[in-house]
Amino acid sequence: MALTVHIPSAKITPPRIGVPLLKRERLLPMVHEGMTRRLLILCAEAGYGKTSLLLSALPEVGGPVAWLTLDESDADPNLFSAGLIAAVCAVVPDFGDLVPSILTTGPERAELRRVLLGALETLPEAVIVLDDFHTVERNPEVVRLVDDLLGNLPPPVHLVIATRTWPRLQVLPILLVQGQATTVDHSHLKFSRDEAVAFFRTSHSLEMDDLLAGGLTERTEGWPAALQLIALRAKAQGRTDVQGTPRE
Repeated sequence: MALTVHIPSAKITPPRIGVPLLKRERLLPMVHEGMTRRLLILCAEAGYGKTSLLLSALPEVGGPVAWLTLDESDADPNLFSAGLIAAVCAVVPDFGDLVPSILTTGPERAELRRVLLGALETLPEAVIVLDDFHTVERNPEVVRLVDDLLGNLPPPVHLVIATRTWPRLQVLPILLVQGQATTVDHSHLKFSRDEAVAFFRTSHSLEMDDLLAGGLTERTEGWPAALQLIALRAKAQGRTDVQGTPRE
């Protein structure tokens, strides 16, 4: 199929991480289980490793995984829908053959919802990831469209939302009560002492003793981005380990 809206390939391809991914054994079961429900939400500020966690979970997902990295340009129902279609087409090529014809007509939300749901009904077991969902929430029409889709999502299709702010989805409380949604927040994503040690060793080939790791995770509150900066500073100094005391 040919879309009339050009979607950059970088938006519909899972991003590449510059360092080896840390396989977070503590969280992967929760993420994999969440991907079997209608909705999985990963919500935390920047630097908590939401995208990295999803990337490390993808190899064990059985069916196709569509990935869409959102930005401010997608805060329009038509452009959002075009990106969603292109992302699914990247892993299911014949998806949505009838959808692109309506995207240039500025359809009403009800018509857009009807056509998108009709296309989603054709999918086998599949996961759709919407990364950086917070970038489109300034337009309530996009949020309402996602609400509509979630409220009627075919059982084989599972939606994953990664965001820095809690999504304003009206259907979310219902899905939580029904056991059809899983949420992962910063309290889950922050590194434990053992994960900090594993992160320095696996992602940066740096050694660290348990005492220092415990002090650093306490000081940084387990914020992965802060630990990443500490690792980069150690490597810039040509070291093979992280030195100092927990108070340093």
